[in-house]
Order: sequence, then C-alpha cells, then structure tokens
Amino acid sequence: MEVEVTNREIIKPSSPTPDHLRRMEPSFYDEMQRRVLIPTLYFYPKDPIITDPERSKELKQSLSHILTKFYPLAGRVQEDYTNCNDEGVPYFEAQANCQLSEVVGESCLSKLNKLLPFSDRKESHVLPFAVQLNFFKCGGIAIGLSTNHKNFDAASIFYFVNCWAACTRGDHAQVTNPNFDLPKLFPPARLENYSTTPTPFDSSKFVARRFLFSASSLNVLKAEFPTKTSRVMALSSFIWRTIVQGAGPDRRFLAFLMMNLRTRAEPPLSDNYFGNLVGFAFVGTSDDAALIDGPDFVSQTKEAVQRNAESFLQKFKNYDAPVEVDDYSTKPEDVNVKFSSFAHFPVYEADFGWGRPGWVTMGGSCFINTALYLPTKSGEGLEVLLYLDREDMNRLENDRSFIEIASLDATSNM
Repeated sequence: MEVEVTNREIIKPSSPTPDHLRRMEPSFYDEMQRRVLIPTLYFYPKDPIITDPERSKELKQSLSHILTKFYPLAGRVQEDYTNCNDEGVPYFEAQANCQLSEVVGESCLSKLNKLLPFSDRKESHVLPFAVQLNFFKCGGIAIGLSTNHKNFDAASIFYFVNCWAACTRGDHAQVTNPNFDLPKLFPPARLENYSTTPTPFDSSKFVARRFLFSASSLNVLKAEFPTKTSRVMALSSFIWRTIVQGAGPDRRFLAFLMMNLRTRAEPPLSDNYFGNLVGFAFVGTSDDAALIDGPDFVSQTKEAVQRNAESFLQKFKNYDAPVEVDDYSTKPEDVNVKFSSFAHFPVYEADFGWGRPGWVTMGGSCFINTALYLPTKSGEGLEVLLYLDREDMNRLENDRSFIEIASLDATSNM
C-alpha cells in the first residue's frame, strides 16, 4: 500500500483559550507517562450521499469547534506541563492507492503506519494530537489519529473521539464537557531525574500482529477454569502461558496488568475525567514454574490488581500518600509483558454522521512487549494486538495450541 499526503493544514480552536487556562499542569499519572504517540485508526465504508471533500470539511469544522472544549489538544507538550497556546492540531489528507477491503483486517499492523500522522517523526512528541484523513479508491476512508500519552489514556482517547463524532453529526446533547481536574485530585510529585522523553528502541527487533479470538474460542479458554473467569483474564492467561513456555530458563517474565482507575475509585469517577488515570499490577515467573498454570496466573493476578488498585487510589483520599505497589526489581534480561484491555470502552460508537466504523484498530508503532485487547464490532469476540520480540512472536505463531484457537482471518463488517 502506498499513501501520498495531498494536503496539510493546522486546525485551531474556533474561539481562543482564555489566558487563565493557558497552562495545563499534569496529574501524578500524566507525569508518569512518556511522550509517545498512541496510534489509533477508524475505518468507514463509502457514503453514498456525502463526497470526500464534504467529509473532510465537516471533520475540520467540527474539530475546530470541539477544540474549544478540549483546548489542551491544540497546544504543545512541554517536559512538565502542556502549553495551551492554541497553536493548533496538524490535519493531513492522504490518498491510498488501494481498496479499503485490501486493508481492513490486516494482520501485520506495521503496514498500517502509513495511514497515521507522524508515525515515525520524533519531533512530533510535542504534539498532543494529530489527524490524517485517508481516502481509498473505493470511496472508503480511514481516520488515523496520533495521540500523546502525556495527555491521553485509552479511556480519554475514546471519550474525545466520540464527542468529536457527536459534534460532527450535530448531536450536541452527546457532547459533554471534559473534566480537567485530575491534577487537583492527584497532584504531580515533581519527580527528579525522571525524563518523559521516549526511550529509544530498535523497532526492527519487534513485530506487531493482529489475532482474532471468536466468542466460541473465548468460551473454550474460559472453560479451562474451575471458577468463573472473565474472557479477558482467560485470554491473558493463555497468551502469557504461550509466551513464557519454551522461552528458556534464563529469561524471567513479568506480566503487567493495566487498570483504568476511574471505575475503581470510591465513588467511581466519570469517563469525562480527562487525562491519564491508569495503574498496574504485576505477577512474574520464578524458579517455580507453577505460575504458568492458568488458575494460578488468574488468582495471583486478581489479588495483585485489588492490592495495587487500593494503593494507587490512596492519593485520591490523601494528596501526600505515597503510591506503594508490590515490590519488584528487574534485570536487563527480564521481559515485561503489558496487558491492556479496551474491551469495555465504547470503541465503535464513533459515528460522524456516516454510521459507525467498520473496523477500529491500532498501528504498529509505540508499543513493546504488549498485548492490547479491542472488541470486535459485534462485541462478541476480541481482537488481540500483540507487539513482541521477533523471536517470541515466531515461537508463538508456531505454537500449535495457539494457532488452533487464534485466527488471522481478515473478517469485518465493512
């Protein structure tokens, strides 16, 4: 697939940001994130009524309006704050030389990077947000978004996109005001000697793949457990076991389970709390290989999640409370595998006036040793986006038990 950028613009808020809102301090959880771009893609089929230029015009106009509410996204990210200077959001238009059907369901995620703005440019890490609207020969489109992890976690990405979509289709009752009070609830710690600059890594050593797990496959995995287990936990245990087995005794693996802390607060915080509010729990291998066993993995993970979530949220009750999570130390040869589920987020609600997307996925950059879970459009299955070392991925793709239950089929509702 070849993609040519045909137009470049800067979209600014339709009204200026007031002077007293020009500096956005980070929360403690923003502070912990590096300035890396999260690559998200929304695919839509051809619309029989609206033309490509009209679609782009509507997106630009609504983006300008919505930026007055989400004003930090039109600013620039500094080392320890966001300058809300209304400098604007880069907006690109691009033409792909293929049909939408040739791309939807692509299993090699790195091939999708051409549909994203600034996928390989280091200087883009000062940007909170950028857009690339891609046109396909068939009339379908893909909206590629690069969102800065210093400003967004997954919950905030989907919340913002759904508000933008509602604004575009004229459903203003669904456009709620973001709450930027997380820095007040979780003040920054102003950590010394902590850099948010992205850590360099050799992308040639990592592979990004998409795997589809149907509802029936997930039920098979859940049936292996003697007690009720969620599909995400059953799948995480299966992937963990597959990665760890056969890796050799000299490699220690740590599994990090990412948590959306909004739903774990008492009382829960609403989705419009904008920024980062993510904690983690971890379990790891040891000389005793029993943790590879599914029930052991799940039980110890559940205990770690409960224990660490309570510690992360202590800052909600006490500004000065330290965040004390389970102690762990790593060695250079250790492998930290992160598991993050977006299965319960409103991923497919982004209707810009042309219907819901046929496929939503992530690009092949940014993540290392990570398993991301996205719902299928029907909500019945899960798409797993795996970002692994080439050796680990090769072992996984040749594991008979894995390939018997996972699928690379490019299925979609486009």
